[in-house]
Amino acid sequence: MPQGDVEALVPAQPAELKWQNVKWFIPNMIDYARILVIFALPFFFETQPVLTATLYFLNHFLDDFDGWAARQWCQKSKFGEMLDMTIDVTSCVVFEAGVVMLYSLKLMPVFMVSTFIDIAMLALVLTAKDDYWKVLVAQPSSPWILQVCFQGGCHTYAGELLWKNQWGFHIYLYLAHFFPEILWSEHAVGLMLVGFALGKYQYIERIKFFLLHWSEPNRNTKGDQPPTVSKLGAAAE
Repeated sequence: MPQGDVEALVPAQPAELKWQNVKWFIPNMIDYARILVIFALPFFFETQPVLTATLYFLNHFLDDFDGWAARQWCQKSKFGEMLDMTIDVTSCVVFEAGVVMLYSLKLMPVFMVSTFIDIAMLALVLTAKDDYWKVLVAQPSSPWILQVCFQGGCHTYAGELLWKNQWGFHIYLYLAHFFPEILWSEHAVGLMLVGFALGKYQYIERIKFFLLHWSEPNRNTKGDQPPTVSKLGAAAE
C-alpha cells in the first residue's frame, strides 16, 4: 500500500505536540495505572484468586479504555503504541507463567514457545517507524488470518475475540484451578484452546509479515531519544 494511502487512513496530529506533552497524555496515564495493577498481582496470586482475577481483568478492561481515550482526545502517539503493547504482552506472559506454575512444570516448554511468539511479535511491530502496521498487514495479499483480524487499520470483531480469548483463557484456567468443581469443563478448555492457538497463529503470521517486509527505512533508528508524536502511531493494540 502506498505511503500516501496509509497516511490518509490515520488522522494527522498537531505538529506542536512534544515529548513533554506526550508522556502525560490521558491514554498513557491509563497505561501507567495498568502497570500498578500488574505489580499488585503477585501479592494476591496464591491466596486471593477472585481478587487476582479481578485485577487481571481490570488491566485488560483499561486496555480497551485507553484506545478509546486516544481516539476521543486525539492523543495517539508512537510512545502510546509502544507502552500499550508492551503492557499487553508482559502482563499476559507474567500471568501465564503463574498459571503454568499452578498446574505443572511439564507445561513449561509450551509456555516458552508461547512467550517467544509474543515477544518476537512485539519486537518486530515496534521496529516499524512510519508504516501503520495494522493497515499494512491486512492487504489482499496477506494471509487469511490477518485479513480476518484487521480491517482499515483496526481490529475486526474476530481479531478482538481472539485477543480477549487469550487473556480470558488465562483467567478461566486460573480460577478453575481454585474452583474445579464449579468451573472446570473439558469442553470449555478445548474451545478456548482452539482460540488460543489461532491467536498464536495470527502472531506468527504477523512475525512472518514483518520479516518479509522489513527494510532499513522502516526500522526505528532513533535509539534512546525521547519519542515524538507520530501521526501513524496508535495508542492501543
